Amino acid sequence: MKFKPVILIKFICLNLLINTYAYADYECFIEPSKSTEVGTPTEGILETVYVDKGDVVKRGQVIAELKSDVEQATVSLAKSRSEMRAAKKSSEIRIYFAKKNYERLKDLHEKKFVSHIELDEVETEKKLAELNKKEIEENIKIAKLELNRAKEILNMKKIRSPLAGIVVERFSNAGEYVREKPILELAQINPLYVEVILPTSMLGQIKKDTTATVFPEYPKNKSFEATVKLVDSIIDAASGTFGVRLVLENPNNNINAGLKCNVKFN
Repeated sequence: MKFKPVILIKFICLNLLINTYAYADYECFIEPSKSTEVGTPTEGILETVYVDKGDVVKRGQVIAELKSDVEQATVSLAKSRSEMRAAKKSSEIRIYFAKKNYERLKDLHEKKFVSHIELDEVETEKKLAELNKKEIEENIKIAKLELNRAKEILNMKKIRSPLAGIVVERFSNAGEYVREKPILELAQINPLYVEVILPTSMLGQIKKDTTATVFPEYPKNKSFEATVKLVDSIIDAASGTFGVRLVLENPNNNINAGLKCNVKFN
């Protein structure tokens, strides 16, 4: 079967066009997957900043701390109140002797040796001793709640990293008064995001979970595999383009954020 020359030329051009789009490199940009400025939920004087620009931090790591002498003293006081050992011991002894005295007089009352009034008085003492114990137990519960609250306030003086990443910038130093002011800027660089702008001719060819090869400007002559996470649903009519975001794993932090790159979709 022979193709007409015109049809053959169209067929060749179509294949070249498809291959051009499939294997073309597109410019891209590598950026952190998360970036945040870390402040403090409470105002105060910075006592220590444990990290500096370029340091690697773990999620939950204490990266700065405010002065907390008053809060530490409040915790110690609340802890002492929550124990109330002497009051507990005193109430137990009082109940023990009140019960013992009541049982003794009850036996004597049954033998007609003491009056009903005397027995009532002893029984009242027993009930008062039991109520006193309950009151102490309730006070201990309240004191424990106050201790938890004091610990939470003390804990707020410690600023922890909300993510695993690196310190991008340090804004404050020890001795400064901080209030509604960021102390550090952090960035998560594992994974990284690769942002690329594609022509509308690529619509429908790039879908979520499509793989691609990324060639960063550094390290040179190295490539890395990435996966499409997001394809823009809105097209920029002025430029005839749409955006695509890829996820690039970076477990050893070998790839720097902020680099330019090229991407080739597989």
